[in-house]
Amino acid sequence: MFLEKKKILLKIDSSRTKKNKKIKKFLTILFFYLKIYCKKSYIKERTYIQELGGLFVIGTERHESRRIDNQLRGRAGRQGDLGSSRFFISLEDKTFRLFGGKNIEKIINTFELQNDELPLESKLLGRSLDLAQEKVENYYYEMRKQIYDYDEVLNQQRRAFYFTRSYVLKTSIVRNWIICFGECLLFEIVTYLKNRKSEKNIEALENDLINLKKLLGFSFNLDIEMIKKISPVLLFNFLREQFWLVCDLKEISCNTINQSFYTEFEKTCLLEAIDFCWSEHLQKMTDLRDSIGWTVYAQRDPLVEYKYEGYRIFIMTLKQIINYLIFGILATNVA
Repeated sequence: MFLEKKKILLKIDSSRTKKNKKIKKFLTILFFYLKIYCKKSYIKERTYIQELGGLFVIGTERHESRRIDNQLRGRAGRQGDLGSSRFFISLEDKTFRLFGGKNIEKIINTFELQNDELPLESKLLGRSLDLAQEKVENYYYEMRKQIYDYDEVLNQQRRAFYFTRSYVLKTSIVRNWIICFGECLLFEIVTYLKNRKSEKNIEALENDLINLKKLLGFSFNLDIEMIKKISPVLLFNFLREQFWLVCDLKEISCNTINQSFYTEFEKTCLLEAIDFCWSEHLQKMTDLRDSIGWTVYAQRDPLVEYKYEGYRIFIMTLKQIINYLIFGILATNVA
């Protein structure tokens, strides 16, 4: 039974191949005759067009770029064929009105052109139009160059962020980064407390100390009087040791469940901080780009101001990443 089915399938396949060969042969012959017929008709039409003088290109205006005009002219004489081109322009065209200059105004005022006047053909008019097109090309070139300069500022920042993020993805342990970032944040906190110890608003400073105690998880009696007495170095060393202790306790409690859980947790927190702060950084740079043009009225270079403000926002974003990361790790209960 199986052999009979196999024979039937082989017969069907052989019949299909024969049929496909016939179709292929028929299409080849049809294509050959069509090619000969189209070639004859093409040669006939080409000869007729050459007798008439070739392709004639009519332009209703001169474009903002001379390259486009030359491309249109080139359509009339491709590969040595006959052809010609002619452009009809108006003194009310956009190119004339915006970039024509004083020569066009002189022509209009001198001849007092009306709608029923005959068309003008003048070398002065042609040169004026060429100068106007050159001004347009230079204008758009400066615009493209300015856009590139602005994009290059953000592109350098993008390289720094992406390089850091790719490095975090490739590395397995980010503990050294977190310890370094935590110490930088604690140094800023100590500086902040020392600068505010003489303020009259004691309640706000006490609330900051309470939040710091909750964050680092210690019950040591750290009050304003102690901050005034203790030196910044001793205060920093105390907070740093407490920060190390909190990180070690979190790691030990997590390693009892899984050896690599806390390491992955630190890595995830760092990547989340980079992604979140980078999205906010892009929005800040967009707002800066939209508003930086107003510095022209203060007789300042917008590009220089954009670079300066962009660098300042970039440094603030790096600090924001550190704050987001450390506060996220300390405030999260992973055990």
